[in-house]
Amino acid sequence: MATRCQRPRAACARGGSERRLGRRIRQGGEPVPSLTDVLAGTATAPPIVLEALPGLAWSYSGGGYLVTAQVICDVTGLPFDEAMGELVLGPVGMAASTFRQPLPAPLEHAAACGHRGRQPIPGGWRNQPDIGAVGLWTTPSDLVRFARAVSTDRSVQMLQGHLVEPRMGSGVFLTTSQDGTRWWSHRGSVTGYECLLASTDSFSVAIMTNDSHGEDLVTEVFRHVAVTHGPGPVVLTNLFGESIETWIEMTADQGSAVGTYLLPWGAEVHVTAPIGQHGPELHLTLPDQEPVWLLPVAPQQWRVPGLAGIDISFDRPASMRISQFGGHIDAKRVQ
Repeated sequence: MATRCQRPRAACARGGSERRLGRRIRQGGEPVPSLTDVLAGTATAPPIVLEALPGLAWSYSGGGYLVTAQVICDVTGLPFDEAMGELVLGPVGMAASTFRQPLPAPLEHAAACGHRGRQPIPGGWRNQPDIGAVGLWTTPSDLVRFARAVSTDRSVQMLQGHLVEPRMGSGVFLTTSQDGTRWWSHRGSVTGYECLLASTDSFSVAIMTNDSHGEDLVTEVFRHVAVTHGPGPVVLTNLFGESIETWIEMTADQGSAVGTYLLPWGAEVHVTAPIGQHGPELHLTLPDQEPVWLLPVAPQQWRVPGLAGIDISFDRPASMRISQFGGHIDAKRVQ
């Protein structure tokens, strides 16, 4: 099951028969950025950059899976969807699954349209170019086939906990229920769809809906299935949810930083929150310069992606400090 920088995604629904579904990000013939474009940064998303020393901290991010996808392409010499077909989907027997983005026209008739609060998504769904994190089109049966293939070998690295965050394997969350049963799982949540894949050594369940508001339904169905047909009650780990809650708090808190600040020599610096943002971010505009992106690293502390040694901190509501290579410049907020 695919994971995401922000979003682990795979989705499917059942009508009279199983139907594939996915998502479209470009409509009306607009071009979809390539994987290398996404890694380098696009007009709607910052580039994927190293933000911490590897192996010493854990943070939920699909960006690493985009890097992994590019490595797979480089090593195999194949497009990602073809490489995954040969390396994973084919051997596991996932004949109804593909990483093709956009979904080929002959398969569109089989795709279930996404909804948000019972309202159809314009165009049916959205495609995204970051296929290593969000690009799997699949069915519940195929996901169970994948789960059974993985769960037959508990030694696989995918199911080993991270040294810093033992509740996280390679793309899946790890849980041990009160009776000692070990679960691994991953929840997908994107515009139009909500789904869950969970498995033990001997029991697997895949639940998929085609509505963004399907989280409660998925949770309730899983609890019922786990109790009546599976090992029993369990509360699955969802570090993705914990990360999203933190981002929501940071997004709500960023408003306190928005405003105009005066540098010591009287020049103005403007801090704004961009319209249509999908997470916590700010724009910093220095005199006679284009705005630069700011992303949070801690409460009231921000960083310019791709520029090492630069931190922006706010002492709300009075001032802002720009720190570069050991030096500091304080700017006072204009009331």
